Amino acid sequence: MKKKSQTEIMGLLIIFIILSLIIMFTVSKVFFKKPSKVLDEYNQQQLSSSMISAFLKTSSFCLQDTDMEDLIVAVAKNNLMQCDSEYQSSIPNLQCKDISKIDDYLRCALKASFDNSLGQFNMPYQLNMKVTIGDSAGIEPFITLPEETDEKYAEKMKALKSAKSGSVEPYILPLSGSSANVVEIWLCINSECPEI
Repeated sequence: MKKKSQTEIMGLLIIFIILSLIIMFTVSKVFFKKPSKVLDEYNQQQLSSSMISAFLKTSSFCLQDTDMEDLIVAVAKNNLMQCDSEYQSSIPNLQCKDISKIDDYLRCALKASFDNSLGQFNMPYQLNMKVTIGDSAGIEPFITLPEETDEKYAEKMKALKSAKSGSVEPYILPLSGSSANVVEIWLCINSECPEI
């Protein structure tokens, strides 16, 4: 009788050990697995889209009652507006003060915004904006970051070239309510943008 109860206890112990190993294996596979490439690309696309959406709705601090989307559209249309220096001087801690041309101001604001967000996390990025008119795809970007004059340009581009190229879709910003004329905004994070 004593031998039989010891055998039953040993059997239960072996079953318990086997179940514990199965549970540990399952937990380690579920919680400690590396993210898939598809999930990583999706996260990059979502981050890119979210960053652009947030930037477009940010107040421009160039002119009263304008946001960055208004400035991008104005620059894309070659509008020669000037920033309001009196309005800018009333804003404390503005990084792009004393820049009157809106295209220079937009470039400064883009660089400051993305360097202060993505740069803080050492995430290299490439940003291209270009106007597409109808089906024409040969127009050069009117804004490209990082700029070649940037002292860290070579370092940033080297980091981008070594990164895996992901699938990136442009953010489309219509001009003048026409679906044929648009600004394509490409923000590639941790990867180089495709040739556009």
